[in-house]
Amino acid sequence: MEQRIEILKMIFTQSSEYTREQAKKRDNFISIYFVLFVAYLGFLSSNVLQDKTMFIITGVMMVMIGAFFSLIIINLRCWILQYASCARVISAQLLEDSIPDSPEAIKQALWEKVKSRSGNNKKIFRSVGNVISAAFIFISSTPIFITAFRIQGLSMLMKIIISTSGFLVYTVILMFSLVRRMKEVDSGEYTDRNGEKHPTWIIDFDS
Repeated sequence: MEQRIEILKMIFTQSSEYTREQAKKRDNFISIYFVLFVAYLGFLSSNVLQDKTMFIITGVMMVMIGAFFSLIIINLRCWILQYASCARVISAQLLEDSIPDSPEAIKQALWEKVKSRSGNNKKIFRSVGNVISAAFIFISSTPIFITAFRIQGLSMLMKIIISTSGFLVYTVILMFSLVRRMKEVDSGEYTDRNGEKHPTWIIDFDS
């Protein structure tokens, strides 16, 4: 019994540590992006990017960097939710009188508890972490407007059309990715290439 409790405590500790680690990584990526974004605005205000071609290339690069960072932040958010969910179910398991006899039985018990929580997060943007991820997506789309509206030789209507179209494509794709990944995490399991379902790796141990 003591050994089983120690196993659960060890997994709980690891889950908590990984949760903090992924959150720290997310914050670091957000900070790095804002440093790059401020540098980008600095170049614009100092008229360093006077060449039209360089200006457009730099703007496109900032959009691509923003999309790349957004996908990383979405991925880190998924890991945060998975680790936090595991920590909660392990905490609940430790409060129960009986603990399964084998590692495989412990895994199944924890997995069932994780899956039983499925559907509890129907309002995706009720979570502060998800709101942060969505806000980053919108903020990282601003180079689209900056680039479109500073291109000379285009009518105002054309600038509005280009910037709005780019914004919609950018945000719809990334928001769709965010919502889809959050729903996958909320299901409490993932499907591998062979079509088999597994729990989060930290509780996916064998006997």
